[in-house]
Amino acid sequence: MTISRQTFHCLSLCARPIRGADHAVELAAALETPTSWDELVDQAEQHGLEPLLLGHLRAARIAIPQSAQDRLRARSVQHAHASAVRDLVIIEIVRALESAGIPTLVLKGAALARLVYANPALRPMRDVDLLVPKAAARQAWAALEAIGFSAGGTPVGPSHHHLQGLSTTLNGATITVELHTELFARTPFIKPLQYEELCRTSQTFEWGGVTLRTLSREDMLWHVYAHAFVINVFCRGIRLISVADLVHATDAWADVLDWHELGWRYRRMARALPRAHQLTCRSVRPLDAPTEWWGALHRDVLWPPEWWFAMRYGIQGLSQWTWFRFIGHPAHLAAAAADAVRRRVPSR
Repeated sequence: MTISRQTFHCLSLCARPIRGADHAVELAAALETPTSWDELVDQAEQHGLEPLLLGHLRAARIAIPQSAQDRLRARSVQHAHASAVRDLVIIEIVRALESAGIPTLVLKGAALARLVYANPALRPMRDVDLLVPKAAARQAWAALEAIGFSAGGTPVGPSHHHLQGLSTTLNGATITVELHTELFARTPFIKPLQYEELCRTSQTFEWGGVTLRTLSREDMLWHVYAHAFVINVFCRGIRLISVADLVHATDAWADVLDWHELGWRYRRMARALPRAHQLTCRSVRPLDAPTEWWGALHRDVLWPPEWWFAMRYGIQGLSQWTWFRFIGHPAHLAAAAADAVRRRVPSR
């Protein structure tokens, strides 16, 4: 779905934490330009930002047309209900896996909603991602089936980084779980990380009276950043909820992050993080996700706009810009194309 520059800018502003009237002037100014409220609400849903958009509009005391207000309220209520149901389901899942002797790390949105958002309902999610040891993945699948989950969605191959999704319905809300054996899909130039590598530095958080484990702050930021900007070099779209995750997390953890380790292990991301905050302050040309395979040949893939290019590679300075424009980025495209062909051609 095509998004206008004005709408993208408004939603980018709403990717920041809600702080009363701090950002009211900027948001009000952004809404002064001709913006379709229908488009704004539609795109907020596409980007997973309906609760944040409504929260920012209310904090800024911006008048909202009744139809748009009704839609945002309805969606926010739905997300709040899904969040409450998810609380119950995740606790049941973790207890079932613990009973089966399977350690688990809660990934991405399900953990960030509790760790860095003022209210978990502000962070909608399509599914719950859990990381388990590769050797225990099928046992974990069976444990979830035993408590009422059933397979759904697209089947995946044996080398995929997660098993096929499992779903259950409770109180009218459907909760889908993906059991990951690696942090994200295998990608050229990116090391696939497994449970054993990540559990040693994991952190804990409380959820409904139960103590859960998730990635360390530094690994969590890398997961969110890589998932949004790194692992699919052919993707020319972005969901702003990923930017919201990065901004909320760095804002919440700024004083406790190990910046030395971050710069050593994830140098590319450490250079890019300030640009994520800049994206929530200024207007940039938006990117639209391709709908067909030939979207990979689009100009925005071959020659990305400056903000996207800089975010993807953590560009700092002319020398890095020149290297990645003319050598690094073409090399990543070539490696990704070769990997895609390898995956699709049956082995003999």
